[in-house]
Amino acid sequence: MITYRHLSMVAVAIIAATQGAFAEAPISSNPTRITSDYGLTLTDLNADGEKDIILRNRWDNGNAHSFDRYTIAILQTDPASGMHIAYEVPLGESSQYRIQTDEGAECLRTGYVFRLNNKRQLELVEYRLAEGTETYCEMTPMTTTTYRLERTEGEAGLPPFYLRKVEQKLSSQPYADVNPFMR
Repeated sequence: MITYRHLSMVAVAIIAATQGAFAEAPISSNPTRITSDYGLTLTDLNADGEKDIILRNRWDNGNAHSFDRYTIAILQTDPASGMHIAYEVPLGESSQYRIQTDEGAECLRTGYVFRLNNKRQLELVEYRLAEGTETYCEMTPMTTTTYRLERTEGEAGLPPFYLRKVEQKLSSQPYADVNPFMR
């Protein structure tokens, strides 16, 4: 199903590509980490030589509990037509799973780090605190989940690309904020 979100993202990518309005994503001092500022970041996420998209935008709902949303799209060239196609990448095997932070007034409860593994394929690390019982930024254990970009091979009901969960760990130490892990 094509939605407004899909069409607008494709339009942004086409405009950026045709007008040269982008640069390769900067890699921080850790050679595997991808720096994603607000707006459009283009870099190869699946080692195919084509620039792919990370779109970071802010959802501000007028209070302290705003959040960031990320959209990832893999760009492929259709060999028959030569057209560029942008495939949105969900977190997991369902289009309903979004990549979204969870923020309080003074803390970040869920955050993400984008990185390229040694095969130059995207990995997404999610840092998520358990829900507190008394305050929003209560000290709770943190779950670290690593997802890896996978391509499906024509499996019915699955998107062409998705982020597959490959590892999950629960911290023994409680935290009130995941911000230190975002640096």
